[in-house]
Amino acid sequence: MTYEEFLDMPTTFMDDMLKVVNIKNKYRLKFTEEETEINHHLLTYWEEMKLNELRHKFEKCWEIEEN
Repeated sequence: MTYEEFLDMPTTFMDDMLKVVNIKNKYRLKFTEEETEINHHLLTYWEEMKLNELRHKFEKCWEIEEN
């Protein structure tokens, strides 16, 4: 699954896969190749969301300072 395909999935898929990853991490179970790939996509997605949030906050602060 590519990252673009991952993004096309419903958010419920992402939520469910996050649960699977958390459970496997908690019990130190091995990930399949596909789970490893999805975990990587989840991390990438989370990083992008965090960067967007920070960018938005920065832009908001910038607007306040300009006024």
